[in-house]
Amino acid sequence: MPLHIPEIPFANFNPSHNLIAEHIKNKHYVVFSGKNNCGKSLLLKALYECYRTEAGILPVNRFVHGTNLNPTAGAPSDLGEKPNLSYLRESTNVDGIYYDLGQYLRLISDDQRNHIFAVSNYILGSSFEIRKHDPNNSLSDNLVFIDGKRLDQASTGSRLILRIVCDLADKRINRIAIDEPELGLSPETQQKLFKLLSDKSVRKGFFPHLEAVMIATHSHIFLDRNIISNNYRISRVGNTITVENVSSLQQLQDLQFRFIGESLENFWLPSAIVVVEGKTDHEFLSAAIKISFPQHRVLVVEARGDVVSRIRELGLMIGGLARSAYSGRTLVVLDSVHNKSNSEQLAALGVSRENIIIWENNGIEYLYPSEFLAEKFMCSLDEAQRIAISGSDNVEMNGISIRKKDLASEAAAYLTGSTAFPRELCIKLFQRIAGMLEVA
Repeated sequence: MPLHIPEIPFANFNPSHNLIAEHIKNKHYVVFSGKNNCGKSLLLKALYECYRTEAGILPVNRFVHGTNLNPTAGAPSDLGEKPNLSYLRESTNVDGIYYDLGQYLRLISDDQRNHIFAVSNYILGSSFEIRKHDPNNSLSDNLVFIDGKRLDQASTGSRLILRIVCDLADKRINRIAIDEPELGLSPETQQKLFKLLSDKSVRKGFFPHLEAVMIATHSHIFLDRNIISNNYRISRVGNTITVENVSSLQQLQDLQFRFIGESLENFWLPSAIVVVEGKTDHEFLSAAIKISFPQHRVLVVEARGDVVSRIRELGLMIGGLARSAYSGRTLVVLDSVHNKSNSEQLAALGVSRENIIIWENNGIEYLYPSEFLAEKFMCSLDEAQRIAISGSDNVEMNGISIRKKDLASEAAAYLTGSTAFPRELCIKLFQRIAGMLEVA
């Protein structure tokens, strides 16, 4: 059961850290994420304090990698009782570990050490063993070797994994808090570590004593995608640190998007997708969006008159729209005259209802700039809004008839950075895209 600890003088958690500790006490895996300096590490330490009698903690300041297994003067002869160190002082937020890697490996039994090496091998795919520094001298120092190389000459990531596994194997605890488990680790290694930490059956197989894991992270890999409510988003304003429990797939997707720098363009992917009905919609809106958002990549896709089939195809290409980062970043644009069942079908395929845009009139031509229409049809700006669409091919006004295809090409070419777009286009489409891109 969590202890009740006093409020922290230099931070105000909302809800309080004591309430959070009570809320998560039955969760076997908990993830806290947020920007730098949002307070997630501080929260992790506060929760450790609440569970201090039964928990361990591994802060980010764990780069102490003593690898010599021989005792030194004044070194302890056993691990003793679990340290109950305080990481929150009156006015400071401190880091540090209570034993180094070599010290821990020296003080445990051979069976415990071999188990730690086996788990580390599961994560890294590397072999660990103890060798003499000088194989011809039985009194020389005992050293840890990884894949035939001295551990103190191996990668920092390998030593960090070994350090994490040592803490996980500590049978004096049944709960552990790890700050940024991803430190120094490749994405592949992070995936293996995530599986070990988050999968209850896998973790119990290696560490049956460990009932719960709490982590703070900047890596999307450690988010829990099986139990959405195990994820928490941390934000900070002044000394107030807000802890928000993720409660929907959309919130989880937004969280993942922030982890990749809030830009899918970093991966040569579009930041948003706009699906339109026909060729003229595609030609004009592609140009209009490119002019309005020159620093971003927004993909405009023509649906050839069947937006539902197009969205279904898109979902098949990316493994399901509803669970992808594009669920909240895919817009569908419809004319006023459309199949009324489309909205329901699109929502079922993963398109957010607020991202289904329906124009007031039937035809993209009504959204061309008024100045352009006035020039083409030799009319006033007010009259330009009263154009008529004849059949399926022509737009008419003042006895002037222009093919839709030609008018779309000319409208697209007319656009510049100073073009005044119709209010409906700006409010319904551009503002929605700007919100996705977080453009002021």
